[in-house]
Amino acid sequence: MQVCCGSAEAGVLLTFLDLPHNSTFQRNIFSRVQLAIRPGIKNVTDKCMTESRNEEVRATVGEEKCLQWKNKTIEEKEIPFTVSYDMGWNKRASGKI
Repeated sequence: MQVCCGSAEAGVLLTFLDLPHNSTFQRNIFSRVQLAIRPGIKNVTDKCMTESRNEEVRATVGEEKCLQWKNKTIEEKEIPFTVSYDMGWNKRASGKI
């Protein structure tokens, strides 16, 4: 999951590493593993996003206004900061625009 592969790729990796259960991993185990670790991954990413947002608000408007924002004494629209992101792609680009 860390390298954005699915169950088929995980099965290939297990085969390459000569680990057991490589043929059944794709059908049976991968989805169970995903379901088991998904809540933990979501908790960690939510915490990271919240901490990053708080740091950005503090850097943009200062400590005092950040505390007001956290205490909800000012509205979110009063905190002007820009957000950008870059998406990852699982497929190779075609080279066409």
